[in-house]
Amino acid sequence: MDIGYAVLFGLVAMVGSGLSNVFSRVPTRVIGSDRALFWRQVILVAFQVPLVIALFPRETTALGLLEALAVGAFGYLPVRFFFMAVERGRVGVVTPISNASAVITSLLAIAVLGEPFGLPRVLGLMTAFAGVALISVEFRDWRNSALFRKESGIPFAAAACLLWGVILFLIRYPVLLIGPILTSFIVEVTVLVVSAIRLHVTREPFGLPKEVRLAAVGVGFFSVLSSVGYDAGLLTSAVAAVAVINMTNPVIAAAYERLVYRESLTFRQYAGMALAIAGAAMVSVL
Repeated sequence: MDIGYAVLFGLVAMVGSGLSNVFSRVPTRVIGSDRALFWRQVILVAFQVPLVIALFPRETTALGLLEALAVGAFGYLPVRFFFMAVERGRVGVVTPISNASAVITSLLAIAVLGEPFGLPRVLGLMTAFAGVALISVEFRDWRNSALFRKESGIPFAAAACLLWGVILFLIRYPVLLIGPILTSFIVEVTVLVVSAIRLHVTREPFGLPKEVRLAAVGVGFFSVLSSVGYDAGLLTSAVAAVAVINMTNPVIAAAYERLVYRESLTFRQYAGMALAIAGAAMVSVL
């Protein structure tokens, strides 16, 4: 599969991630990160069931299934850390930190898979990240964020970044063995089971209040696009390109808020959108 497929699936993942992040703000603030994560997984898995039934791979391997289970068990941690960051901190501060996971994924792709990553791609990665920061960050938020306190969400966002960077690379291995649809389903079911166990152990309620149900459905649905799109992109030989395109998902979040909520965007944010898109294009094409 060529770079065109990597770009296509990277864009699907970018749209899914961006809109999922938009919708996740309400549930995490109202019902807390643990319950919001649990219901994200419930709805996500429910949407995935028809895909798995319709597109179940003809061949599977025990190794691929075990790898997907292992990635899912480990993958619970970065998702939970991200939800904890969104619950506690300012979205404009924690989102670009967690999105920097693409840097780690790209470095692993270069070191382990030998992907070409010359100066033009390095510049593209830096340009995309700068664009994401310009879109997301209100610099006064950084001044008031108490950087290393848990209340800022930043330590959790940093943990999510490091772990996601590794997970989004490792998930390539089960994808190559059992395909993106089944891999995504097994990973998300595993995260669901772990999140349910945590709710049970901590004796938190499982209920989903009416006022957050629509937002929770949005989180689950768009998370399917993000998960399946990213995993499908890993069938190509351009893991770094998929990761960097997905990293630019704040472009989607900003565009959604402008179109739906009529929120005004500053020149800085428009410039950030242009830089993010240009950087992703540089990584994909050069």
